[in-house]
Amino acid sequence: MAVLFALLAVSNASKSLQWLRNPAMGGIVLLGRRIEGLVPNVLLGGLMAVLLGTYAWSLRRRSPLAVPLSIAYAFWVPLNLALFWYFATGPNLPPLAAAAAYFAVAIGGSVGTALWVTWHRSDFGRGDV
Repeated sequence: MAVLFALLAVSNASKSLQWLRNPAMGGIVLLGRRIEGLVPNVLLGGLMAVLLGTYAWSLRRRSPLAVPLSIAYAFWVPLNLALFWYFATGPNLPPLAAAAAYFAVAIGGSVGTALWVTWHRSDFGRGDV
């Protein structure tokens, strides 16, 4: 999971490039709204990249920091996805099957990791493993 969250960090760091390539489909989504503009995507994408990189590092090292990060991220992902689909309008929406598959993977990865970390939280007591 640490590797996958590290890849998510790289993806978030590149949100500004995604936005430049296609502003209608690229860029970071914050509280259900796609962020417009290069500078906001650089700043928010970079911030999320740092947070996800820290999460990946804490998972890999079994740092105690992984426990609260996993819980926060498990709440963040469903909230952000639900708000995105609530606010989403227009012709650029993906088909329902694709949206459902993305939702299942996103929720499974975020909530599943949080459940696993919480279940094994006694293993996350030391950061030197």
